[in-house]
Amino acid sequence: MSQYKTIALLALCLFAFLPLAGALTINDLNDYIVFKEQPVLLQFTVTNDSASDAGFSMQVKTPASHEFLGRFPASLKKGETANITLRLTPLAGLQNTYYASLITFTLGSEITERGIQMNFLKADDCTIDFSVSAEKSATGITVYLNAKNNSVERKSYELKAINAIPSDWSVSLPKNVSLSGLETKITELNVKAGSDYKGNASAVFVCAGREIEKEFAVNYAGKKSGATGLFGLAGGINFGSVGNLAIYVVLFIIAAFLVLVFAARFIKRLNGKR
Repeated sequence: MSQYKTIALLALCLFAFLPLAGALTINDLNDYIVFKEQPVLLQFTVTNDSASDAGFSMQVKTPASHEFLGRFPASLKKGETANITLRLTPLAGLQNTYYASLITFTLGSEITERGIQMNFLKADDCTIDFSVSAEKSATGITVYLNAKNNSVERKSYELKAINAIPSDWSVSLPKNVSLSGLETKITELNVKAGSDYKGNASAVFVCAGREIEKEFAVNYAGKKSGATGLFGLAGGINFGSVGNLAIYVVLFIIAAFLVLVFAARFIKRLNGKR
């Protein structure tokens, strides 16, 4: 009888040190991921279904670098559910390959493994985001071409045209701008201006065989020279519009009239004294 008690006691002790089956529940974990040269977010939840609090960790083995976004729980309380966000960035040169990857979850002493199939494809569209801005320079305007490559592979683009600028403006267009993987690059473009212009222009990019057009604001007014002759009295006033010019002409006529009236009275007084 004592022999059975001893066996039962050993079994009880062994059971106490073994983890409970299904202590960790994993939901919404995608087990098939397609990469097109760009990072992918993996979002899922983990729940501690065991009878006590426990430490928590993860080990990721994939042909992609990984980064946890937001708060990562070092432990999970009994019944607690945590949101996990994992950003996976593929390594360069993996296009048209297929890998079986593994994520290992550890809750207390329990280990759970999940396999993930990863398909690495070539990007089928332009992976560069463009934005354009401009500011006045000494000879015209400076256009800033902001390009962000979202691919892990080296990419390039061409600037085909700057549209909707005056015909007397000139610019030299870059034919090939190269960006390394995930690089952001700003290219400065010097545009020599002639006549004044205020409005919208657009830059036309060629990327991955298609044209992408981005608008930007332009506000250029050249240096105004001072008026000559009698108009030089105005101290180089900017007659920027027909309306302003008309006002100054009327003021000049009034001033001339007052000068003539003053001169006439002065001459009359001189004649009276004689």
